[in-house]
Amino acid sequence: MLVVNLLTIMEEWFLEEDRRVMTDLIRQLSKPVVHYKVLAAGRNDPEAAVAFTASRMRSNDATCIGVYTQDAPDMLAQDVAWLDKYLGA
Repeated sequence: MLVVNLLTIMEEWFLEEDRRVMTDLIRQLSKPVVHYKVLAAGRNDPEAAVAFTASRMRSNDATCIGVYTQDAPDMLAQDVAWLDKYLGA
């Protein structure tokens, strides 16, 4: 029996066009959603990703942003500040 580690053969990708397609779809939904993976596992610039997310969120939507404070202890505060800024709070 051949056992294959899928992690070694699967390639992970985050395409800008996919992000736009999904957020366009979200705008058509009748229920609120949680936007997640907005930083694309660190592949997107954090401020630009938060700005994009804020521009696509509806009034009842939420976002879930992962943080790793080991390298940047103020990361959570910075993410909240950017979200407030781009949501117009």
